[in-house]
Amino acid sequence: MTVTDRLFVITAKGAIKAGVKILPLVRDEALLSFSRSRIARVPWPEGQAFMEKLLVAGKRAISQASEKCREKAAMNFLYNFLVLGSLRRRKFREKHGFSPPYLLVISPTMKCNLSCYGCYAGSYCRRELDLDTVVNVLEEAKQMGVYFVVISGGEPFVWKYIFDLFEIENDVYFQVYTNGTLIDDVVAQRLSELGNVLPCISVEGFEEETDSRRGKGCLLYTS
Repeated sequence: MTVTDRLFVITAKGAIKAGVKILPLVRDEALLSFSRSRIARVPWPEGQAFMEKLLVAGKRAISQASEKCREKAAMNFLYNFLVLGSLRRRKFREKHGFSPPYLLVISPTMKCNLSCYGCYAGSYCRRELDLDTVVNVLEEAKQMGVYFVVISGGEPFVWKYIFDLFEIENDVYFQVYTNGTLIDDVVAQRLSELGNVLPCISVEGFEEETDSRRGKGCLLYTS
């Protein structure tokens, strides 16, 4: 890392820590205008649109989040992913001649506590990845500048190592696709204390649509 890069990293880190405190007051368009030069480096339009929506949704969620969640959103997503990660991705590109991915999607298990009609998870092998394998993959990903990881499945909260992974990789920002039925008060409190996990709960619509595919009462479990 050059001297210029080091100065940039130090300055950005301080600015992000301060900025997250006033982020809830910033207009959506102002946030996007500030971020578009970096988002434009994503080489496909769908990816750019996804990043813009993610930034706006994240900003709105921060105002209601716990202190730990705000801290991790700032340091893991804004700093590690957008600042430190961009420098590592550039170094990787210069060395290898091609760009690494911006994010990683991994399914540590295909097991699920539901049997939703038409879901692809039921067609896959029910074997699971062990914790060491997933940690090794994420450690290699971070060397390429990847600090944003999407956990899919199956149902991620069925995997017995899920919280161990969140704790070990505490500098990564996780987006978890979940049916939400296993997130009770205890799990929600633990996620709040970790701060580096953003659950994205899947539903089909209102109660009738969701329960018709996922099973009676599913929407109530997620509300």
